[in-house]
Amino acid sequence: MFLAGLLLFSAGSIPGCSDPPTGPGPDDIKVLFVGNSLTYWNDMPDMFRRLAREAGKKVYVEDASEPAASLEDHTHFESTLRKINKYNWDYVILQEGSARIAFPSTQPELYPQYQALKEFIWQCYPLSEVVLFLDWSPDDGIMTTEGPLTFAEFQQLLHDGTRYLASQFGFMVAPIGWGWKQVYEERPDLVLIGSDTVHPSKAGSYLQACIYFATLFQESPVGLTYRHDVTAPNARYLQEVAAEVVLTDPAHWFLPAIDPR
Repeated sequence: MFLAGLLLFSAGSIPGCSDPPTGPGPDDIKVLFVGNSLTYWNDMPDMFRRLAREAGKKVYVEDASEPAASLEDHTHFESTLRKINKYNWDYVILQEGSARIAFPSTQPELYPQYQALKEFIWQCYPLSEVVLFLDWSPDDGIMTTEGPLTFAEFQQLLHDGTRYLASQFGFMVAPIGWGWKQVYEERPDLVLIGSDTVHPSKAGSYLQACIYFATLFQESPVGLTYRHDVTAPNARYLQEVAAEVVLTDPAHWFLPAIDPR
């Protein structure tokens, strides 16, 4: 049903979609976030931008996230589709907090929206890299119809399901939840979830930003001084986690090989 909504935004209906759009600057790395409050909480996209700018990256960042929005919702949002078409984005990050990605029986429910967004993104700019967000498990795991799953069990399913769908659609993976897993195992004192038990704390959002930095640039954020409101020792630790999780095996997350020249 929602595929019909994308027809409103075909190449003939949005000016410039049939031609490569121009970006904010010829040297800018352009990044678009598409998600919900798990992305925009604590202004995480700006955290990422500040880390990148400090590292000397010329970046242009926009956020198309909306409260409680699913990726299916975004296929209907005129504002999202216009933002996708707005520039020749180098990276479009797709974030959705859905347990469906963890289970083979429900993964097919996600195929239509992933395919629709993939086609629209690449129709407007075929060189865009699409990056899929790897979600984190609730601290106490989840209850399923077949019984409870612990944090570790559900996080493993989220990992496996996200990698599977990314491989099917040609997406990269930003291993946010895998970074959270390492922090939970090593530093249970470092709280990544806010007081509402849903949204990330400032430390959780900072870890997201560091992982996106390592994923998109395949460089370590360790040593960058920007830390938002996170203490210096904790910021350094979260930077180290991001570097270890992403850069130990970039191919595991379907990151393109970097030319050493």
